[in-house]
Amino acid sequence: MAWEWEPDGMAAGDFDSVEAAAASLADSARRMYNRYHYAQRDAMLSCVIPLQNRMRSDGAAAVAAGQSWSSRCGGVRVSLSPRRSHTPP
Repeated sequence: MAWEWEPDGMAAGDFDSVEAAAASLADSARRMYNRYHYAQRDAMLSCVIPLQNRMRSDGAAAVAAGQSWSSRCGGVRVSLSPRRSHTPP
């Protein structure tokens, strides 16, 4: 799972579930809150809940089917990918 907040670049992580990834997005938004001007704060915060909802529905369904998924809201882009197994040959 990865998310990108355009002024700041990209944050990424490896999570055990879509729920854990959605919670991490909200935690990251709270940490970034004080770094931005009011207009950027409002845009970011107004996107967190809709993106979390999409992650939990459409994103979770795509990952369960073995597909990648992404969505954008304002300056926030979220993508989910199924975990790849790195089994040696």
